[in-house]
Amino acid sequence: MDDHLKTKSRVLRLALLINMLSIGTLMMVMPLGADFVKHLNMQPENIGYISGGATFASALVGFFLAPYLDRYDRKSALILFLLVRSVIIIICGFSTTQNELLFWFVLAGCFAGPISGLTMASVIDITEVKGRGKAIAFVASGFSLAAIIIVPISLELSAHFSWQVTFFLFGSIGVGFSLLSHWYFPSMVGHKVVGDKLQSS
Repeated sequence: MDDHLKTKSRVLRLALLINMLSIGTLMMVMPLGADFVKHLNMQPENIGYISGGATFASALVGFFLAPYLDRYDRKSALILFLLVRSVIIIICGFSTTQNELLFWFVLAGCFAGPISGLTMASVIDITEVKGRGKAIAFVASGFSLAAIIIVPISLELSAHFSWQVTFFLFGSIGVGFSLLSHWYFPSMVGHKVVGDKLQSS
């Protein structure tokens, strides 16, 4: 029982951090718009395409992949999507034109939707029924924390160093979270077993 409580606590805290980082990296590009205009010669009216395109891609890909993600271990799927997205976020920092940044950031957004879905599904799997509402609310608070923590940090990093540093830092943190997920998340295949039984019945 103690081991389960420790595992659940680690999963919830890590899920909160993953959710905060995933949402925060989507939110931070709008405040960094002035840097993109200055250093990438981006047209001011095009700034909205970065955040809007990534958000749309996140929702669209998440919608179409949702029926297929349950075929796999949630832990393995989450690590894969988080790792790939984090590497792409780092690549965004090497962009030299507005089109490059738009392409890579929208591509990164394609992985944000599945990450959010897998994170919440993992929380549901690890939490008993009576405590799921509280657990989901805890992880969902990552949205507010992203606005309070990620966005101000990105602005400070951009002001004191460069806009690229924000992508390098948060992308690297995402890689770190994927490693922590490998160490602390349990294998989650219960949903797959249930699905197999339903198909065979």
